Amino acid sequence: MTNKCTIQDILKKLQDTCNKDNNKSQSLFNDVEMRSIKLLDIGYITCIYFFIGHYLAKLLDYIYNNYLGIIDPNKKYSQTVIISELLLQMAVTGILVYFGRNLVYYIPFPLNHVNGFDHMKVKEVTGAGFLSTFLVMFQSNMASRILYLKENF
Repeated sequence: MTNKCTIQDILKKLQDTCNKDNNKSQSLFNDVEMRSIKLLDIGYITCIYFFIGHYLAKLLDYIYNNYLGIIDPNKKYSQTVIISELLLQMAVTGILVYFGRNLVYYIPFPLNHVNGFDHMKVKEVTGAGFLSTFLVMFQSNMASRILYLKENF
């Protein structure tokens, strides 16, 4: 038996090889596209958490300054009072992080469902690490109490 290789067989093999290469490049393009959309989504979510954290911290500072007062570094305060106020602030911050996270869940992402991308599967949507960080970082009243506690006790 001899193997006869016709031009049609060669063309068929060449076409199969080209289709495989085309599928590989198409899947690579889809992978890059999905990762790009995911990175944009993470940046989008981080910006939303930043603004929510910033404005909630401003609101908390306003409330705390009116009800708890501003810490005067030259005045002596009880360690128990400062720790109690900090625990109250942390509890309120935790509750606001919960509500802020639930709010972000309902804010739509403009590129949702592009190329099968699902905004709700991104872990940062349901995680609140960014919001917690921004909310604590922007609270000057909380920072002044922590600093007072650090310097005096």
